[in-house]
Amino acid sequence: MDHYIDIRLHANADMSCKDLMATLFYKVHVWLARQGQGHIGLSFPEADKTPGSLLRVHGNQPDLMLFAMGDWRRTLLLWISQSPVQAVPTHAQHCCVRRIQRKSANNMRLRAMRRHGLTQEQAVQRIPDSAIEPLNLPYLDIQSASTGQCVRVFIRQQMATDAVQGAFNAYGMGQTGETVPWF
Repeated sequence: MDHYIDIRLHANADMSCKDLMATLFYKVHVWLARQGQGHIGLSFPEADKTPGSLLRVHGNQPDLMLFAMGDWRRTLLLWISQSPVQAVPTHAQHCCVRRIQRKSANNMRLRAMRRHGLTQEQAVQRIPDSAIEPLNLPYLDIQSASTGQCVRVFIRQQMATDAVQGAFNAYGMGQTGETVPWF
């Protein structure tokens, strides 16, 4: 992961920045699912309560050159600006970017019913709606390329002390602690 591309969104009156980022992220996700082979990671340098308006794509130079010319950007050209492939600054730290899946009360109840032989009423008593902590993370609502279902992708970015190599998933995120440069 010695190179990167920045993709900046240009929101307009028709689409919010969050909706544009969801569309961009979906297009990149589909491309990564078909061609990424686990070599490309993503980060959201401006994320706070929302993912922000900057998507950073990390990888080695040949993979990023292929990505830069990909068909993912065909319908987005009016709403994005894309930097050329650039070398990562030498002072870059490392960040682990992961997808966090929220546990719903209903799924937890179904699991308790299967595992412990509870009735639905017992499961509701054991796991009330208030037992589920809300995730206070930026997220994107996208359609899954594999299942077609609407999926809420929560994004957790945590600073890491060292670089960790590995394969990234089709969302461009680490699965077991892989890191991307952070600057």
